[in-house]
Amino acid sequence: MTRKPFEFTILRYVHDPVSAEFVNIGIILYSPGERSLYWRFTTSSNRLSRSFAGFQASLVTRFIECLENELREIMERFDADDLSRDHFFPYQRSVQSLDEVVRLLIPDQGGCFQTGGLLGGITIDFERELGRLFERYVSRYDTHSSSSRIDDAQLWHSWNKKIAPAIKSRFKKVKIVSPLIGERLFDHSYLNGKRNLIEPVSFDYKHEHKIQERADRVAGQGLFLHGAVDVGTFYVLVGAPQEKNLRYAYDNARKLIDQMPGSHQIVEEDGFDDFAKYVEDAIRAHELQE
Repeated sequence: MTRKPFEFTILRYVHDPVSAEFVNIGIILYSPGERSLYWRFTTSSNRLSRSFAGFQASLVTRFIECLENELREIMERFDADDLSRDHFFPYQRSVQSLDEVVRLLIPDQGGCFQTGGLLGGITIDFERELGRLFERYVSRYDTHSSSSRIDDAQLWHSWNKKIAPAIKSRFKKVKIVSPLIGERLFDHSYLNGKRNLIEPVSFDYKHEHKIQERADRVAGQGLFLHGAVDVGTFYVLVGAPQEKNLRYAYDNARKLIDQMPGSHQIVEEDGFDDFAKYVEDAIRAHELQE
């Protein structure tokens, strides 16, 4: 069976854009070969209600309804091949990528609804792939458990809450260009002469192979950044697994990441306080020099 390429993005609800606390609420997948869109959004607001005081479920429900209507309209125009002629689209040419679709649907990425960058892969079944991605990034977190996994978003929040409110707005998404590989979007960066990147990486898995796979992906990011223009240090915030018998796998993962080329630093949870102060001081010092 033929494997076909696809792109996807994760839709997030950001309760407070300043603190950047968010919950994943859906997946949008695009097949460039077939020019088809697939999507799935959460129907449960339990996790959002637990996570954010004063959360209004109707806000998310109305937005998802509008988004689904617009996605259906896009699909109709894909079928009619008239995307470039409809007033809904400001472009005078046909939409060619998921990035363009996202910018049309959510032009303001600084509001309550944002996307988490573009990712991709290959699959033989787009519907099945959508279901797998939705379970991995959205639905698996809807069921609350005292022993539930600490994910990247929670790890970021545990560090970011230590940052002074006035400094939090300095963290920006940034698109990094690597001369030989291409470009990638990183969710957290700050400026201090060069653009420094902060990547939360939770190794809180229940199986050793998942820890190894995640370490490999982070090491791949380090290779991508090697030689990229105007990139300072790549900081990796790491969270250890709750399972004590996986400590050996976690130690090996840290060693692998520490072998990355270029300027990088691993920050474990017991060093979050010191690192928060370091970043605050670096940002303030840079702004005084401007």
